[in-house]
Amino acid sequence: INAEYGEWTTTKMRILMVGDSLTYVNDLDAHLHTLAAAAGHDAAVSRCVRGGAPLAALWKSTPAKIQIQEGGWDIVVLQEDLPETNHAKFDKFGTKFHEEIRKVGARTVLLAAWPYDRLLWIDTDGIAEAHEKLAERLGEGVVVAHVGRAWRKAQEEVDGVELLMDDGEHPTPAGTALAAAVIFCVLWERSPEGVAYKQPVEEPIELELLERLHQIAWSCYEEMTLCTQGSPYM
Repeated sequence: INAEYGEWTTTKMRILMVGDSLTYVNDLDAHLHTLAAAAGHDAAVSRCVRGGAPLAALWKSTPAKIQIQEGGWDIVVLQEDLPETNHAKFDKFGTKFHEEIRKVGARTVLLAAWPYDRLLWIDTDGIAEAHEKLAERLGEGVVVAHVGRAWRKAQEEVDGVELLMDDGEHPTPAGTALAAAVIFCVLWERSPEGVAYKQPVEEPIELELLERLHQIAWSCYEEMTLCTQGSPYM
């Protein structure tokens, strides 16, 4: 499944998102594009996704690596579905993708997602730490978008917020909105607070909740970057 949002020009930040249904349910890429535009940032966002496909399958069975090799990207966001795979495969294919990303002069963002009940061998911190370790090993400005930890923070701080669908695995519109906000924080090193946008879903969440999720995304980003030297994506 491929999609593109935003016209392609030489002045826009060009973003490719590679992932599975955790990305394409509710169109995370469209949320990111629309949020960025509402905040005054030029971004063109494309995606290469396949349901149930960890990075190993995306490498072997989709045109993701070809799209990367064609160049023209500033950022490539890699969304691993770590409960569906294991550390060794994540490290191997995360590295393979990063090598291709580096060759075309783009930067890698690792999207650390969330655990779910169907596969309980790893929790939020386990997923986050695996992504942090890979980012540290790869170096070269690779950063982690801590979506899973932002989700946990929202669940702790917002009464009744529903981030998972009834299947206990895929994101609700609120879950996708929070994920987009986390990525936004990483790419532009600024808060999305105060930025309302037309959510590309049939049942958008209320603006009050959207603003609260934006606050949580920025708070989580600040917590995760206290010991770093700042974002390489300014």
